[in-house]
Amino acid sequence: MKRTIVLLLITLAVAAWVYWMEVREGTRLRDTDQRQQAARTLTGVTSREISSFTLRPVDREAITARNVEGDWVLTRPVSTRAEDASVKRVLWDLEWTEKERTIEASALTDERLSDYGLLAPRGAIEVETTLPDMITLVVGGQAPGGQGVYVREGDDGPVHLVAANFARNLDLTVEQMRSKTIVDLAPGQMGSIKIHSEDVKAALARRQGKWNLTEPFEDHADPEVVNRFLNNAAQLKVSTFVSEAPESYEEYGLVHPESPHTVEEGTYIVIGEALGGGGRERIVHFGDVAPNGEIYAIVKGESTLFTLPAGQVAQLFVRLSDLQARRVVRVDPYALTRVTMSHGLEQVEFARRDFDWHVVKPFEAQAHNRAVADLLNYFESARILEHITPEPVLDRYGLDVPRGSFSFVEGTALPQGIIFGGEAPGGAVYAKRTDTPGVFTVSASLFDRLSRRPLDYHTRDMQKVSMDRARSVTIKRADGEFVIAPLRPAARPADWRMREPATAPVNPRVVERIILGLATTTAVDLVEKHPRDLAAYGLHEPEIKVSANLSDTPDQPRAILVGRPAEGGGRYAMLEGGDLVFTIAGEFATALRRELKEPRVLDFARTAAGRVEFVKGDIEYVAVKVDGRWMVESPEGFGVASAAIEDELLHLSRLETEKFETYTTGRLADYGLVRPQAVVRIETPQEVAAISVGDMHPRGLYYATSTTVDGVFLLDPGDLINILEPGRLFEEPAG
Repeated sequence: MKRTIVLLLITLAVAAWVYWMEVREGTRLRDTDQRQQAARTLTGVTSREISSFTLRPVDREAITARNVEGDWVLTRPVSTRAEDASVKRVLWDLEWTEKERTIEASALTDERLSDYGLLAPRGAIEVETTLPDMITLVVGGQAPGGQGVYVREGDDGPVHLVAANFARNLDLTVEQMRSKTIVDLAPGQMGSIKIHSEDVKAALARRQGKWNLTEPFEDHADPEVVNRFLNNAAQLKVSTFVSEAPESYEEYGLVHPESPHTVEEGTYIVIGEALGGGGRERIVHFGDVAPNGEIYAIVKGESTLFTLPAGQVAQLFVRLSDLQARRVVRVDPYALTRVTMSHGLEQVEFARRDFDWHVVKPFEAQAHNRAVADLLNYFESARILEHITPEPVLDRYGLDVPRGSFSFVEGTALPQGIIFGGEAPGGAVYAKRTDTPGVFTVSASLFDRLSRRPLDYHTRDMQKVSMDRARSVTIKRADGEFVIAPLRPAARPADWRMREPATAPVNPRVVERIILGLATTTAVDLVEKHPRDLAAYGLHEPEIKVSANLSDTPDQPRAILVGRPAEGGGRYAMLEGGDLVFTIAGEFATALRRELKEPRVLDFARTAAGRVEFVKGDIEYVAVKVDGRWMVESPEGFGVASAAIEDELLHLSRLETEKFETYTTGRLADYGLVRPQAVVRIETPQEVAAISVGDMHPRGLYYATSTTVDGVFLLDPGDLINILEPGRLFEEPAG
């Protein structure tokens, strides 16, 4: 036990020594570089080690400046605050002036001292430091050529040649050394303000970083006006020091600065550096107009009489109406944790969780962050139209039973906001803040903003699905059930395949739109929460049901049910098992109804084609390619334009169907394709590709089949015009 105590005491002693010698500014040891620098300089001390200095020119009174708890003040010949720039200039020279040449004391004679101007010196600079000894520097004359000045350490020390600028410190006057700043403040630290004149009698206080009027009534203060006031106060500078202690202050329109009645009469401002109840208070009194047009002034507790520019003084006495904030609410959207608004009996409440907003009333759901942000920005930018009264009778303005409200919570602070009363003239509404008593009017549009549906703040993202993990997608609709699947995880749309009802390539454009729609199912509009009549939306028996099956997860996404077309475009939809009807974009809805199989119906090497046959009924047209030109083989004597045949081949190579009627060709008779009404055959050295055209579908399209794809598909008559009327491509013989 004793050993432990001894070790603890040793540790504490070492720690104290390290702090005292290495950390504490006044006593810490210097490293090698610091000692070398100190040896080169005139004083060998840093500005932080200087606690006071006295400038003693031989032809003027001495000036003493002292560091008092971090602030530099003059203690002689007047007691006042020191000018920061002048003090820094002296401290800089004392710390950094280097010795260019040294004459040791043993080599000094009266003759040499006379040559150095040290028998009749210009003056001396005395320096007190945190070190035991005081430093006295006697300033002599300039060296030949004016390149330096001689300075002696005390009365019997060596003489050093230093930069000539060092002697300029003795030329500083009291007026240069004393601060001309009236209100020595940092605007962000101020805690209270009081402005008193014949026209303005106001008091303000900062609460939780925000300025409020406290007299003559309570209200929010305009931060721009207050900041401008503080900046103007900070820039207030003395023009002339009139007297250090005049016999009478009354003749200047001022009361004695020590009078207990100072703050009850006259024209003045009070700047309180009183955040948290501490700090200083600066009271500045303004008197009559001086002969030169400036304003006499004093600071309470100080005897110095001075003048200030009239224009600077006038800027401090802002109108009471300008001090009142015009912003309806003071809200920082980034600091909010909860927002509540009501309109009649309807109430909507939001809470922020992990940077995202959530609706918590009248239902639980993720919020549409952009919609909430727009709401907050709308209220944050709202302005008061007219201040009505600072002390309201609530029932006079319909505020005893408010028609609506908007409130918010910042961090852990208490709720605050605004309540709305009756209608005011000019299309306005009476309102008041919950934390101030005043009544004012606002635009009716601000009140109307409260009447928006709760659904307007619901997120538009109905469901997010990791489609890179999709194993398959199933689409059920009136014409069947379709299953498409990727060849591998995260495959491109072109690398998906139809699995049911046939195995075939897919239409990549359609599949891409379906994948995007499933990845983030975004509502165009939100229609109804807890719908009472699904039939109104065609959702009691959905036209389409689409679902994604993900690999390696028990929590599969919910299927999307698609109903009838919506009035504003797109289609009504909802998630299976959900309680919200919304609309999906027309592009997504159309893709779900489109043909999923690859739509190209004729695949051949167009540039290798050497023979084309068009058969319509009993008529056959045949063209062959000879030496790069198309010639008519049948009917005999007919001609053909090579460009027309090439254009038709290009058209046929790009031909796409809108829909496959069936993916097999087992029942061709049902479509008039056993004996087709028209056929086109294209021969290449490697293959024969053909399309047969059958009967017409009730929709006005033709059934068709192809030798290069399975199934029966539908084609538009416009795409078949040259197959149905091949004579259009051939020229009959003349005469």
